[in-house]
Amino acid sequence: MKFEKIYIDDFGIIRNQVLEDLSPGINVIGGLNRAGKTTFTKLLRSFGYGISRGDDMPPANIEYRASADIDYDGIKDKILLSGYAKPKLTADKDIESVYGIDYYTYSRLFTIDLDELKKADKEQDKLQYVLLGGGFKEIVKIPSILKEIEKEAEKIGGKTGSPNTKEFKPYYNNIKNQLKIINEASEKLKEYEGKSRRLSEIEEEEKNLKAEIGEKEDKRYLLELIKSNFDTYLEIKRLENLLEENSEFIKSFSSDDIKDGNKFKNNYLMLKAKFKKYKDEYELIFGSDIDILDRLLSKKEEIININMNASGIKNRLMNSDRAEIEIKQAEQRINQEIISLNADLLSNKEQIKSIKGDSLSISKIENIIEEYNNCLKDLEVIKSSRASLNSEKSAYENLAKEYKEVKNDKSYLKYMMANVFILILGSLVFIYNKYIGSIISMTGVIAAVVYMYTKVKNQSAGRENYINISEKYQIVLSKIDENEMKERKLCTDLTYSLNLINDIKISLKMSKDAPISSIKTYYLKINEINKMLYQLDSKKGEEAAVLSKLSAELKSIYKIAGEILGISVDEDIRSVDGIFKETERLSGSIVSCENYKTSEKELSDYEKIIRLELNITEGDIDSGIDTYIEKAEKYNKLMEYKNNCFFMQQRLKSSMESSRAQKLIFGNFMNLFDEYSSENQVEENLRHLQEKLNEISKSYNSLKDEKSRLLYQISELNSYEKIDQAKINIAAERKNLEPLAKSYASYRAAAFILENIQKSFMEETKDKLLSGGSRIFNQLTSGKYNKIMPEDNILSSDFKVEKEDGSKVETSKYLSRATSEQLFLSVRLSRLMELSSKLPVILDDSFVNFDSINIKSAVNVLNQLSLNNQIFILTCHGELVNYISEVCKKASFYCLEEGKFRKSQSSQLIDYLTCN
Repeated sequence: MKFEKIYIDDFGIIRNQVLEDLSPGINVIGGLNRAGKTTFTKLLRSFGYGISRGDDMPPANIEYRASADIDYDGIKDKILLSGYAKPKLTADKDIESVYGIDYYTYSRLFTIDLDELKKADKEQDKLQYVLLGGGFKEIVKIPSILKEIEKEAEKIGGKTGSPNTKEFKPYYNNIKNQLKIINEASEKLKEYEGKSRRLSEIEEEEKNLKAEIGEKEDKRYLLELIKSNFDTYLEIKRLENLLEENSEFIKSFSSDDIKDGNKFKNNYLMLKAKFKKYKDEYELIFGSDIDILDRLLSKKEEIININMNASGIKNRLMNSDRAEIEIKQAEQRINQEIISLNADLLSNKEQIKSIKGDSLSISKIENIIEEYNNCLKDLEVIKSSRASLNSEKSAYENLAKEYKEVKNDKSYLKYMMANVFILILGSLVFIYNKYIGSIISMTGVIAAVVYMYTKVKNQSAGRENYINISEKYQIVLSKIDENEMKERKLCTDLTYSLNLINDIKISLKMSKDAPISSIKTYYLKINEINKMLYQLDSKKGEEAAVLSKLSAELKSIYKIAGEILGISVDEDIRSVDGIFKETERLSGSIVSCENYKTSEKELSDYEKIIRLELNITEGDIDSGIDTYIEKAEKYNKLMEYKNNCFFMQQRLKSSMESSRAQKLIFGNFMNLFDEYSSENQVEENLRHLQEKLNEISKSYNSLKDEKSRLLYQISELNSYEKIDQAKINIAAERKNLEPLAKSYASYRAAAFILENIQKSFMEETKDKLLSGGSRIFNQLTSGKYNKIMPEDNILSSDFKVEKEDGSKVETSKYLSRATSEQLFLSVRLSRLMELSSKLPVILDDSFVNFDSINIKSAVNVLNQLSLNNQIFILTCHGELVNYISEVCKKASFYCLEEGKFRKSQSSQLIDYLTCN
């Protein structure tokens, strides 16, 4: 897995920073002390596991927030960190599947700083199998397991396994004590036999007395049973006599036909009271007019609907009144708008409606006005252009005039005559002096030639200028004609546009003198007023329809109310409170009317039921109910006596037929009660029996006391039992001792096996275990050391080293600090190269104590590691940056200053770290 880009929003001193273009190999972050290197290290370590509340994390400004673009197995993804929550991937995947190792391994193996390159004293076994490899985990734990096994074995039997030590000792001592008990018990056997004979005699006497006590107690039990039930026996006799006296009355009634007269009476009285209540309510509302009752109930649904809709109708009437006010207010607002626009239109609003503003469209008006304005502007431009062209025309005419004057100049004739004169003079002088005459003639010829050349050249240039002026003059004349044509066309267009504008004013009913600039505003306003008038007419129509519908509904309401009350009701659409109060009164009376009608029917129906059920054929129904209730009560009372008698008989039978009583009673138990005339007689017999029983019990208890003493003495003298028990105890102690002995032997055997496994494994793997680390250590120390080996105690987090000549092996505690750090760095780098998890490696100023040669060697090793693992090196030393830039050509360099990152060249970073 590799980081491609890191975003840090809020983490300690680092805020709102982005690290881009990260190298998949080595990334160097250079910064001075307190620049934020340690903070960045903690953030990198947290991406895969989240930010813990411990680990001395730097505080967040608001909340920890960071993210990173990553690449793993060719898959692009993003890690999101927020607060103390678990990190998330944007893809549907767990972060554990990307990292693949626990936080401890990553923090102790993939993060390397000076503290990690020291010998660890805490968690040494855990760190050791992280450094040596996962397959070594179980072997590393053997010493601790051995220690625990030996501890458990020594707890059981000490170091030698002697039976009188540790957990063996209590069982050994108990066996010795039981042997002593066997010897003492043999001397007491004779005394034991004599006391045993006396015990047999006492037991025989005790048996006879116990039988006599049992007989007396059985008799006492029967007497107590008779005494406790004697009142019940007497009550049963009384009830049987009463029922016998009323047997004829009981036969005249059938238990199946008996009715609850009180229930009928209560229900009848309740229905009578209910009927009277509802009748009084009705008469309070309508008096004695019973006809209203039927009329009201026949129109029950109509009245309920009227009452339910009353509030809505009132609201609709209020809304109608409010709408009428709003219509008047809207008319006033429209009038004000018309006055502000054109007061002449107020007298006939139909004129406004006839204005078809929509047929013009605002865009058409704007185009016509724009065309008119453009014509005016173009005319101004043409007038300005015409003045300029006339100026150009005058200028070209003046230049042509000057050319004609030059052309008619005769001064060249005078010049030619002078030259002819010089030639003639030269010819005359030549006669007298050839040399001077030749010079004079040549001068004349040369002067003539020069003059003629100059003259011809000037005339040629003049003709060209004249031709150019003529051409430009013609162009100006052409432009003047073109402007005149445009001006005539624009005047025509202007007149046409003005006519269109006047037509618009007429169609909009505007004044002819109204400024053109006001047409657009006037057009928009007239359209707005038209819409307002249309909306007003529409609203008036809607309100008229609403009012018409309300009138029809109210007519129906007035009609229904009048029919129910039997009167004629005046209809008034604007005063409905009275009719709705009346319909509300009628609606509220429906329940009373229904109750009156229902209660009357219920009372009549129930009277028929009572006469039928209670067999009342004639006479007053109230007295008939009372007579029936009296007979029913008497019958129910006698039935209650009969039931009570039955239940008492069952209770007496249950009491007298208990399991003990059944063994003592023969025949009918009622005969036992007949033997006694009263309860006092039973109590007297019971008292005499108790006195006799107390005497026998006293003798019996005396024997029991003697028997108890003998039993105690015999138990003390019973050597047979003690001897047998002692033998049982010895067998039990030996049985308890056996598993301890087996456990002790098992622990000792396990310890022996583990020691041999550890010794055998170490002999086989010690040369191969740290071979990768040995090669790196040899490279870092420039060949001074050949091999790294684990200590004899593999739980130790230290190592042994072998020098180049192989002559001396010494532990790392005797090495220099730099060499010791190189040793532990070699073990970590070797382990990183062996792991399948290719995660980013973080080195925080790990080479502070290395010299330049060792640093170069370390950088070479890191370059090899960067082929598979992305590496972050945090440093404040320019020398390390220099070596990395020489060896690792694809490394990326960043400068970190007070929590701010910036991409840098290696040379710039070296200068920054060196100069500061």
